[in-house]
Amino acid sequence: AQVRQYITPVSSKVSGFIDEVRYNENQFVHKGDTLVVIDNREFKNQLNMAEAHMQSTAQSVSTYETTVNAKATDVTIIEANIDAANIEVWRTEQEYQRFKNLVEQDAATVQQFEGVEAKYKQAQAHLKALERQLSAAKINTTAEQTKVAPVKSQVSQQSAVVDIAKLNLSYTYVVAPYDGWVGVKNIQVG
Repeated sequence: AQVRQYITPVSSKVSGFIDEVRYNENQFVHKGDTLVVIDNREFKNQLNMAEAHMQSTAQSVSTYETTVNAKATDVTIIEANIDAANIEVWRTEQEYQRFKNLVEQDAATVQQFEGVEAKYKQAQAHLKALERQLSAAKINTTAEQTKVAPVKSQVSQQSAVVDIAKLNLSYTYVVAPYDGWVGVKNIQVG
């Protein structure tokens, strides 16, 4: 009579010290039974570090997005200020034109006209300053927006590193590939 069995060598995908051997020689095991446990402290630390780095990077994304939102709010506020400045320019221009006509008719003093003219020029200067400020704010907003995508990419990369660390941690448990008998036990704890 002949006994026909398949022999399958079982090995781990990671190296390390053996913490536990959970089988005996010539023991029947089921598929998925844990046979050997490798010291996994280093792999847990790698996973913890990868998760911490990913969380830190994800927080950076949140910070950049908050900054972008704040800059966009600044743009909106400056646009509202420009609207108000346009109204002030229009109002002071109307007053300037009135006083110009009054001075020509000798109905107002030159001093009064110069005061109105100064307010008009001041309103124009304020409007130009706000327009420059708006331009700078838009540039700053765009600059902050360009920082978000690369950091999001880093989060994806860190997520992959976390997945690899989890996979390596799972490899510290050597399991039976299928039901069968275990042969000679040639490993020990240590």
